[in-house]
Amino acid sequence: MKGNLRLEGKSVILDEIRPEFFPYVIKWRNNKNLNRYINQPYELTPEKELEWYENIYLKDSSQGFMIMICKLNGTPFGTLGWTDYDAGKRQCINGRLILSDTSYAALLMEGYFVLTDYLYRFVDVMYAHVGIHNRKALQWNYMFGFELNSGEWEYPSEKLVNGVEQCEISRTKEKYLEVRERLLKQFNIEKPVEQPITESKTPPIILTADSRQQTADSRQQTADSLSLR
Repeated sequence: MKGNLRLEGKSVILDEIRPEFFPYVIKWRNNKNLNRYINQPYELTPEKELEWYENIYLKDSSQGFMIMICKLNGTPFGTLGWTDYDAGKRQCINGRLILSDTSYAALLMEGYFVLTDYLYRFVDVMYAHVGIHNRKALQWNYMFGFELNSGEWEYPSEKLVNGVEQCEISRTKEKYLEVRERLLKQFNIEKPVEQPITESKTPPIILTADSRQQTADSRQQTADSLSLR
């Protein structure tokens, strides 16, 4: 699913991680206001980031790390991504969300739909893992169609990460399609150009409509919910 991946919406670009973006990622992930719920129990350095990129990321086709960029001014403002993509099971883990500046909350919403529409061309279910005390993150995910996995864990190694107890949630493609229309209306995002979410061998570029018309109330709701991994 990856390899110089670039997804483009009307107002936001999602560009795959590469060394030129390292300074932004290091700054964001070391910011105490942004990394409270990130599973990173150490200070990130350029050396550690490069080691991860060369020795893990480039060799692991099951994960993706995307940088969100504002089309208007070319400014990187956050990250989205996935891990543990399994083509056989058609599933992955959703996460890697960082929003560096809440003034870009509307663009985050557009970027979220761009990436999620893309991923559901390759998977039938997404999982996520959230700290049990991170209520805002849980509320955010439930609003977006995720449901608590009360049965056997799909990823038991995620139960306790760096001393943080987590819960496992999941969302099927059908559930996403069910809530997608409501969410687009709720956040005042014009309906994206019709491109059915179906299996595709060629990673598509998804065009979404301009989300800068998001209301102040929805913008604040988004900003208040962004303390999640």
